[in-house]
Amino acid sequence: MIRHSALAAVLAVTSTSIVAAQAPAPVVQAKVRLLAFTEELCKPEIYAHDPTAAADIPGIKAEIKSYLNHQGYTVATRSKKVVFTTKPDHASISRQGELIGEASLPTTSNSAIMIFLPGKPGDKAANLMMAVDDSKRAFPPGSFHITNISPKNVRLKLEKTQYDFTPGKTLLITDPPIGENHQAGMETFVQNGNAWSRVSAGYWPIPKSTRNLAIIYQHPATGRITLNGFDDVPPSDAPAPAASSASTQSTR
Repeated sequence: MIRHSALAAVLAVTSTSIVAAQAPAPVVQAKVRLLAFTEELCKPEIYAHDPTAAADIPGIKAEIKSYLNHQGYTVATRSKKVVFTTKPDHASISRQGELIGEASLPTTSNSAIMIFLPGKPGDKAANLMMAVDDSKRAFPPGSFHITNISPKNVRLKLEKTQYDFTPGKTLLITDPPIGENHQAGMETFVQNGNAWSRVSAGYWPIPKSTRNLAIIYQHPATGRITLNGFDDVPPSDAPAPAASSASTQSTR
């Protein structure tokens, strides 16, 4: 009798584990804002899809702009990934020439700035993409969010403070140095061998309630290391959307 009871308990636990393992992931309402790295990558009409959605679920219409404002799109996704295509139907994810790019949400947030970067020749997707955590906690007012996607070591100097970026490094500067007129003198340098060469200089306005997003990259045609900066609006105080099965929608 004891053996039978133990076996029944084991079977019950195993059955519960199998059901739990097979349960679908919850639907996350992801709030995304879209940003083109250059004007050439802007598109007035694209479609955002959950790659795990049913075949009859269309994507939502969206727009890629070269600047940031409060306009965003709410995308329901189980995979925490968003795929962008040129057509509204779900099958466009797999069709040749219709995939623009895809990006995953940050692990710590359901809110992201999704940036469209120049693609590589021969890739299935037209654009490479990166996602930046758009939450107020991860990207607070008054800060600079800077990522080096170039293959070079780059040094950024704000006033007398120095920040070094190896390839792929991201740095959040929450307390930037401030010079005259609430600006910081800015210089960027690139390392070639053991020497550092200055590639740009200027002045950066220091954000107060707003934010600034910057990306260091190597121009594919000239090979020049360049820093693109994007002024952002003050972050929203709205709470992150809760998980649900609601359809996708655009928000402004």
